[in-house]
Amino acid sequence: MKILALMTILMVFLAGCGSAPTQATATVPEAVLTIVIGDNQQTFTVDDLKAFPSSVSNFNGVGYLGVSVKVLLDAAGINLDEVSAIKGVATDGYSVNYETAQLSPDDVLVAYSLADGSSLASDEGKFRMVLPDQEGKLNLRLLYKLVIVP
Repeated sequence: MKILALMTILMVFLAGCGSAPTQATATVPEAVLTIVIGDNQQTFTVDDLKAFPSSVSNFNGVGYLGVSVKVLLDAAGINLDEVSAIKGVATDGYSVNYETAQLSPDDVLVAYSLADGSSLASDEGKFRMVLPDQEGKLNLRLLYKLVIVP
């Protein structure tokens, strides 16, 4: 009887040591950049961004092609001067809080390709923030959402 009880306890213990059940996660549309302000949101595809005037900026010796954050926000009907902060969110859950002064230079981009027109690397996602001369953690890769804080 003791052996049966010990085996039952051991089986329960071993079952608990397996990988934990994963919770359902929201599907993140990697090919769409969403700009959220309050209850409103707008989405932009790579092709939408390509329709705006483009610029090239460099980060860590790599040239990126994209749209100035000011131009993108203006297209979304958002005046950067009337915003207190912007949160960039990546598909892997990492996020960065930006002060508006960090995003106001014309060379700060939401990049959608390398400067030569080739696609971003898979570990960069479809969009990435490019803040020249800023530390790496501010140059958010895998960008999929910008949350506007009025």
